[in-house]
Amino acid sequence: ETLQLTKLTAVTSLLWRLAGRGGAGGDGAASTSVLPSYSADSAATERPDPKQEDPTTILQRMLDRYFLDPLQGGSDEWTSPFGRRARPPTIRGDVHEFVTRNVGRKLGKAKVSLNARAVARILHGIPSPAFRWEEWKGDYSWGKGKGVDFDELRIMADEVLETARRKDKSAQLEDERRARHSKKAKVGS
Repeated sequence: ETLQLTKLTAVTSLLWRLAGRGGAGGDGAASTSVLPSYSADSAATERPDPKQEDPTTILQRMLDRYFLDPLQGGSDEWTSPFGRRARPPTIRGDVHEFVTRNVGRKLGKAKVSLNARAVARILHGIPSPAFRWEEWKGDYSWGKGKGVDFDELRIMADEVLETARRKDKSAQLEDERRARHSKKAKVGS
């Protein structure tokens, strides 16, 4: 998104500069298509002096090069200009520990059950009406994942919560099966 925004900003500023110079048509409206048929031979051989060239032609060539040349425009090998911080190796364990410690309890002021967003907020140290700072500041997990991307934490918490719920449901079904089996054994004797 940042790269696309940067590209759009660059194209917009170029268009404004061309419009300021008077452009071809005066009103800023281009009379030709933005992406006409592209001929690599004509673009490579015809290179008039940019000072004498019409600004519309300069813009057209730049847009053609940007959108049609695979080496110039959007490449599949794009890397983010912003480096990602390495995730702490213990963060999944921290999420798992917090969830297993609190999954069955009704937490917070509103006595709500945990969801992935609430776990991510607590691990990021972000208070909410249900999970107030005053109540949670002393918890071991409060703010433990501040250096981790919030969405990554939320996804991780969702996975751990789903696993915990499945284990809980499986244990509950096993207990019910044992209870039925012991009841049948008592009735049969």
